[in-house]
Amino acid sequence: MYSSLFMSSALCWGVPLSAQLVVVMGTQYYDGRGNAHTDYHVTDLLQMTGDASRPLLDNSRKCVILCHAPRDSLEIQITTTQRHLSDHLSELVESTLNDLEASKCITIEDDMDLSPSLGKIASYIYISYTTIEHFGSSLTSKTKMKVLLEILASASEHANLLIRNGEEEVLRRLINHQRLLRAMEMSQMVTLEMWEQDSMLLQLPHFTKELAKRYQERPGKNIQTIFYLVEMRDDERHALLDIAKFYNRFPNIDLSYEVIDSDNVRTGENVTLQITLDNETQVEPVDAPRYPKAKDEGWWLVIGETISNQLVAIKRVSIQRKANVKLELAAPTEAAEKTYTLYSMCDSYLGCD
Repeated sequence: MYSSLFMSSALCWGVPLSAQLVVVMGTQYYDGRGNAHTDYHVTDLLQMTGDASRPLLDNSRKCVILCHAPRDSLEIQITTTQRHLSDHLSELVESTLNDLEASKCITIEDDMDLSPSLGKIASYIYISYTTIEHFGSSLTSKTKMKVLLEILASASEHANLLIRNGEEEVLRRLINHQRLLRAMEMSQMVTLEMWEQDSMLLQLPHFTKELAKRYQERPGKNIQTIFYLVEMRDDERHALLDIAKFYNRFPNIDLSYEVIDSDNVRTGENVTLQITLDNETQVEPVDAPRYPKAKDEGWWLVIGETISNQLVAIKRVSIQRKANVKLELAAPTEAAEKTYTLYSMCDSYLGCD
């Protein structure tokens, strides 16, 4: 049993203790990032004062707040009335909506109607609204790989990552060394720790750049893709056990589709595609030993117009042995002949799109 216990303000939420007497030694903390003293948040202060309570043990309890004299009335109001809660919540709602609107996460019409835009994407993949604002304002259809890496690295989620002594210069040198399709390719490259221009054979265990080059340039029987190995006879690959494990997991997807009610397509209305995906390989986690954790393969179904470089529809799916997926796209608002391309893109493996 403690007679006296001293704790920093950071522990007010993490230590489940209470006392008959709680003394709050000041209502400000030093913010090193802003090089200034900052007031405790209202919820933190209420949590500290709430520790002055031992039900069934004490008939009375006391909380003493030591603060600068001009703040006496404010601290009394915060700890003894509920008015500040209403004011705080009203201000919080208004400021939050304004921040989200400024970040283009939502649009507000007539000060009443809210509709999510980028905010829907941010909530789905669980990233900060400041990050999605940065992505939305920075990404263009012509974004290059180098710039895309810089944009990803500047996400606000990375603000709390500690940089060790000497790393800043290394990272600065690295930064000098995507719209949608680029992001998909980025997922493949991050999973396999490869660049898009690298040989697809480098996905295989024990393959080096020199070995891949030798197989690709071998006269008469060069190997360019994984599928060449998949089609080899068993006696030719008897000794390639690790490679066999890989190509047994390498996706081999048959894709077919049909337009539902294709004879009644009207301008401005939605068109539905029935897409069938057959997976001929066993479904197991991705064989990517350099990726830090286990990962299941996923697929994007994308419809685009190559002439205008425009995305028309997209859907993320997972495939076991077979998947039937419906994908909707909007027909043109005016009668015209349009040519769309349907892509199936893996988020993990290269060369199977």
